Amino acid sequence: MNEAELLIKTALNGRMLTAATAQMLGDEVKNGELTPIMTGIELSNYGNFFAVYPHRDLALKTQLFLDILTDIVGAPTPVWASKIPGFNKMYGFDEL
Repeated sequence: MNEAELLIKTALNGRMLTAATAQMLGDEVKNGELTPIMTGIELSNYGNFFAVYPHRDLALKTQLFLDILTDIVGAPTPVWASKIPGFNKMYGFDEL
């Protein structure tokens, strides 16, 4: 179990509030197990996501990883954000 999993599990058990990024969550919000609070807080925009890799002799597994990463992160709504109903409106991203 990693730190993110521990934070989510502890919050699910009702023992604490936690600050969790959308990437850390599965379907806990969609299923009603966790409820977003303090959604009016303006979050920092961390900008673009960059993958740095050698362009010569690219291994097939690296290319496949980059293809999957592009499918997930390169979508208009990333997979993790789509699991939280109203995510874009919640944090003002729909105005961008």
